[in-house]
Amino acid sequence: MNVFIYSRKVESDQQEALGHLLYHLLRRGAKLFIQEHFLPYIPLSFEWRNQLIVLEDLSELAQMDIVLSVGGDGTILEVSRLLSGIRVPILGLNSGRLGFLSQLSFVEFEQAIEDIVNRNFEIEHRSKIQVNILDADTEFPNALNEVALLGHPHNTMIAVHAFVNDIFLATYWADGLMLATPTGSTAYSMSCGGPIVSPDTGSFIITPIAPHNLNVRPLIIPQSSKVTFIPETREGQLMMAIDGQSHFLDREVKIILAKSDVDLRLVRLQNEHFFKSIRTKLNWGFDKRN
Repeated sequence: MNVFIYSRKVESDQQEALGHLLYHLLRRGAKLFIQEHFLPYIPLSFEWRNQLIVLEDLSELAQMDIVLSVGGDGTILEVSRLLSGIRVPILGLNSGRLGFLSQLSFVEFEQAIEDIVNRNFEIEHRSKIQVNILDADTEFPNALNEVALLGHPHNTMIAVHAFVNDIFLATYWADGLMLATPTGSTAYSMSCGGPIVSPDTGSFIITPIAPHNLNVRPLIIPQSSKVTFIPETREGQLMMAIDGQSHFLDREVKIILAKSDVDLRLVRLQNEHFFKSIRTKLNWGFDKRN
């Protein structure tokens, strides 16, 4: 099995545990590939250090059987952009805080190594959003979580005329408006009052950001929909955030959003499920009185 390991950073108190896991993977016959910037995070005392293979050409990611993302959900977003359509499943090892995509702790990962090496897991497909701007030459990355249209500078209220399949939906007066995927329903959309949506529902969520109209609510629509945002602003610029990455736009734009042909593939181990994740991470049903 070819395993590519990616991380932004591994804290010093986690490096020994990481080396322990790499040892068990190598011991079971896995070939481990890394980028050069990852080497300082491998303990010098790690005896099998010379068996790690530095991947210099990212096109070789297509030869990987699995990508191990070490960090939080932000690291998985980076890996998703790195793969750029290469259909390799990602397994998230959570070394951060709250993570809905990177679910396994170091201990849970060690317990699951046999299942990983023996490919005893399922592949979960997560949809993405394709972003197009009418009459623009710029290509934008697909969004795994959300596409958010905001006023710039921050706190500048804008009006966004929203259409679904070219049918007028409403004009939103707000700090911004976003289209989120089910994956993104536990990210920015949730913090703006949007619903939590199971990943297999095949839906998108239109969520207003700090709306001035008190009667507007988030709306769930089918993923087969084409969504169009036409913003208006009296001053400043517009900012489009794609999974938190900022892109500055002219004041007169027409943004067309639709389901991408490329999805993200996540490894789902036995006994792991979206419902378990939100129950434990959001403390659903837990009451200190019981």
